[in-house]
Amino acid sequence: MELNIRQNLLKNWPQLWIILEKYFSDIEILNVSNCRMNFDKNPSIIYNNIKQTVLIDTDNDCYLFENIFKYYPNLINIHLGLNQLSFISEIFVDQIQNFTNLSLSDNPTLKQWDPFINRLGKLKYLQELIINNYGIDRIKLPNQDESNELFPSLKHLYMSDTKISSFDLINKLSRLSSLISLSILRNPIYLTNQIENETAKRMIIARLPNLTHLNRV
Repeated sequence: MELNIRQNLLKNWPQLWIILEKYFSDIEILNVSNCRMNFDKNPSIIYNNIKQTVLIDTDNDCYLFENIFKYYPNLINIHLGLNQLSFISEIFVDQIQNFTNLSLSDNPTLKQWDPFINRLGKLKYLQELIINNYGIDRIKLPNQDESNELFPSLKHLYMSDTKISSFDLINKLSRLSSLISLSILRNPIYLTNQIENETAKRMIIARLPNLTHLNRV
């Protein structure tokens, strides 16, 4: 059910396609993290069974992921940490419409909430979004109503080690109707003094009354 070939020396994706087509056509989880592979040939089949891919530290950007994910139409969970993401394209979002879990941590070159994170808000099944260690310093949500609500199913948002410094930005998260869990550790909104940190925690909770967990507590 799971093929983990991380940290190997495969040089291109066609080598992997051959392996999958011949021996592992029914796997559901594919992990090729820490591999450096070129994409220079399309597979001959669509991998309908793969539900989760782990592509951590593959040194790729959104263009390559666009090419890969169109052959995995039933993905619901991906991990793309430690890559070279500097943008999130509309094509990428169109290819992951069934996603419930998305981890994009440790891509500090991605610095804009709008439009890039907001594009992910169109994923109507997305329940968990992990964007720790990003270059983001502000949260910007467009005006919306019930017909175009962003992040309608998002319950868990992890954005520790970013650059959020204002409680006014936390106010914007109150518009995420399903949000119950937020992690925002090691942001400038917290100071070094323990009493001030406790005050910051209370200020966040006051702004997000639907929270059941803050910083995993």
